[in-house]
Amino acid sequence: MDILFTLALVVAAYYGYRWYNGLQEQVRGPQAPGLDEDDEEVIVIRRAPRDAAEDDYTDYEEIKE
Repeated sequence: MDILFTLALVVAAYYGYRWYNGLQEQVRGPQAPGLDEDDEEVIVIRRAPRDAAEDDYTDYEEIKE
């Protein structure tokens, strides 16, 4: 009985997933030619090398008003 219940859940999840993806396609509309969803711009942020003497915090005494 548990196997039937598990299979029913898997089948329901499959059809639910297909329905949801179809609904998203309808909402988004047709895609512009030449664009692909996987062609996203990748931004790489590199931090400058830090000195060993540089601290990660600021002492309250260093702040001047």
